Amino acid sequence: MDELLKKLIAQAKKKYINEFSKDFKTRLNERGLTLEDIIKSGGKIREDIIKERGLL
Repeated sequence: MDELLKKLIAQAKKKYINEFSKDFKTRLNERGLTLEDIIKSGGKIREDIIKERGLL
């Protein structure tokens, strides 16, 4: 019974992750963005915060 429960939970998690991934990609496409755009903007935000705090 425990093995069956573990398999069902694993399948549910995988399904959730796959659906989230599809939704995320759809939203990116709607906004004309790519993952690279998000990564670049995150890097710039990080750099700005570091400069603001005087750590760079």
